[in-house]
Amino acid sequence: MAIVPLRAAIVYEDNFDDGDPATNGYAGNFIQDIGGNPMTEAEGQVTWGIEGGWNWGGSNIQSLDEFAFPSDDQKYTIEWTIGPMTVATPGEAWGDIRMQLILMSKNSAQGGGGSAEFWTLTAGGLGVDLVYKSDTNLFANFVAKNDKSPASSNPVGVPGQTGHQIDPTQENILTIELTSTEASLYVNGALSQTVALFQWDLGAGPGEEYENGFFISTRGARANGGRGTMSVSQVLVDLSTALPPPPPPAPTIAIEPATPGLRLLSTNGQYDRQTVRTTVPEYSWVGAAGPVTYAVTISEYPANPEYQTVIYLAPAESLNIGASSPDWSEPICALAYINNTAAGGGNMRFTYKNHQRDSNGLPGHDYWTIDNGSFYAAGEGPGADGTGKGGTVAFVNSTTILGTWSITFTDDTTVLLTAPDGQTATGTLLPETAALFAGPLYAYFGTVPQSMANIGLGATFSNITISGVPSPISENFTTLVDPSILEKSASNGAAVLQVIPSETPFWLHWTVPDSGYKLQHSATLTATPIWQDLGMTDTFLLAGEKWKLLNTKELANPRVGFYRLLKP
Repeated sequence: MAIVPLRAAIVYEDNFDDGDPATNGYAGNFIQDIGGNPMTEAEGQVTWGIEGGWNWGGSNIQSLDEFAFPSDDQKYTIEWTIGPMTVATPGEAWGDIRMQLILMSKNSAQGGGGSAEFWTLTAGGLGVDLVYKSDTNLFANFVAKNDKSPASSNPVGVPGQTGHQIDPTQENILTIELTSTEASLYVNGALSQTVALFQWDLGAGPGEEYENGFFISTRGARANGGRGTMSVSQVLVDLSTALPPPPPPAPTIAIEPATPGLRLLSTNGQYDRQTVRTTVPEYSWVGAAGPVTYAVTISEYPANPEYQTVIYLAPAESLNIGASSPDWSEPICALAYINNTAAGGGNMRFTYKNHQRDSNGLPGHDYWTIDNGSFYAAGEGPGADGTGKGGTVAFVNSTTILGTWSITFTDDTTVLLTAPDGQTATGTLLPETAALFAGPLYAYFGTVPQSMANIGLGATFSNITISGVPSPISENFTTLVDPSILEKSASNGAAVLQVIPSETPFWLHWTVPDSGYKLQHSATLTATPIWQDLGMTDTFLLAGEKWKLLNTKELANPRVGFYRLLKP
């Protein structure tokens, strides 16, 4: 029998239009001011202003309505419309303002439906946390607390999830869809994160957080001396019968030629490094008999600006071998950032840091700050050979991103950058700075997406070269790379692939979900084709599709083939 859905029923709504945040069209709200950050209601919104009374000021609105946890055939949709967030002290790096949109467990609410600060509760519930500083982006993060959480502790984020970046200058709608098994966060209508409730011991069973229901709480606060304004203009809750999900569409499959070379694809976080590195640390320029060059040739690159190619030069001493981000995690690193531009050009910055682990360098001397050396800004005169504290040593532009980018040390302290169009730039290091890179040193070559908009993109290198050292490297990737020379060092090693024209000439990719399907191929499409199973291993997920690099050794006929996904 078909399931007939019930009409969605609004069970709570507050448009903040009567001048009193404690009232609404239902059972009213409970207001609690914790720490002198009061709220005001006017002109259809509740606003938290800048006049807080102490460093950790905050106050919240909590519904007096109690909501039963949804049954298996129900779904709550809880929607907050929040106004722009404005930090009142631009340039202040430490202070922040924050909002928490919480489904607060009745088990943990104080006194007859009273409210409590989410972070002080041992048993809390599920919520969305927004923390805004004047010098950072704003992200919406799923967070939770349960009876295993220590009191006076911050809520914990969803394992394996990252925040959803939002524009703090605009109105934003944040929605939690809550079923009996999972919760999903939507940001302005787009699905951001989904989590199974059992991960947090949240649910309706005995001893679980929502066994006695929950309240809707909206909290504004500030911390670390932050000042600013934030507001909410509507909270809306409706309860509907959850429709069974429609069957997923059948996957579609496609094939395309693969560009020869080393293909590096960005599949996960915006700062995930996809690199290869020298297998042994024998590639320092310091003390070499002549010039030493590190070069990468780019043959394929995405059009999205800010996609980044990197060359890292990291001393082996104290290096975390398993880390793919020596530019961040290691105390000493020299590197080149190669960025593309919207016009198809590019630029390369050579920079370094000195004894600053887990950072982008000493504040005021980070990678993007001029090192006051022989590279200097327009209108400034040449300086000395640098401060030794870190920063940019040389910078070069190019009219094209494609081609060979190289770093050449003509001696221990002098660096020459060369772009694909022939433009050059030079810079110098202090002798004591160069000495930091003497001895065993690894060289890394790879990519970083730099923004979530670049996830799913990738670049292809046709050559990696290191010359002027005892064991030079010139790898064009036309034959299988010798693992004793280069090895993967990547956030997702499966998405760093070598494309050899004679062995891996094509990409096969298909949409997901593909559960229950088998990948098959046939050399012909005669009246009775012979379909053979083709393994679905060595695949990776990229931009909502699974990708597989076809190897001719897997095929009955490497020159002709047809492919399908079959669900028996």
